[in-house]
Amino acid sequence: MKKIPFLLFLMSIMLGGFSQNMIDNGDFENDYENWSRLTGSNGAMSFFSLDLAVVHDGVQSMRISTKSIGTKPWDNQMVHSGFYPQKGEQYKLRFFACSKEEHVSIKTVIQNTSYQEHEFALTTEWKEYEWTFTAEEEYLQLKFFFHTLGTVYLDNISIIDENYKPIVVSSTDTLVVDYSVMHQTIEGFGAALAFYENWITEHPSKEQMYQ
Repeated sequence: MKKIPFLLFLMSIMLGGFSQNMIDNGDFENDYENWSRLTGSNGAMSFFSLDLAVVHDGVQSMRISTKSIGTKPWDNQMVHSGFYPQKGEQYKLRFFACSKEEHVSIKTVIQNTSYQEHEFALTTEWKEYEWTFTAEEEYLQLKFFFHTLGTVYLDNISIIDENYKPIVVSSTDTLVVDYSVMHQTIEGFGAALAFYENWITEHPSKEQMYQ
């Protein structure tokens, strides 16, 4: 038997720490990926665009300019593709927002067959907003309703598990591997890629790497 450092395990813990955010592309660095924009019902009208100038963090934010609110509070909305919480667990929605005008508010909604909402009054300066909610289902969607006139900027949206507790592993911890115990046989040699695929497809030596 041999003892080997927990290096690989530490790497998995580090990657796992990043995965606690349940909202993909909450910073809009991947443009509109995972987001749907809905407007035009009942006379409503909002214009959605990526803004490179008014940004809290990173390269771009989402800008929503509402020109007509319609007759229903949900006539102008932005919908995330969804996340998978544990039913009954508490989660915290966090996001940064600001508005171009005074007295602009937005409504955040957590919805599937259940429905929860919370309203936020925005300021003209970037500010972090939070809302703690309990997941009533195992699949939910995050929605933003734009029910007042004005221009809103959104950035760095996340949903965090309130009960998440990172595993603390010492750099001196070791793992015992018993080479005399045989399990599954693996034949051949291969590789897998998860996340950051663009690092490969955009690499100047990608053809050699493919070979």
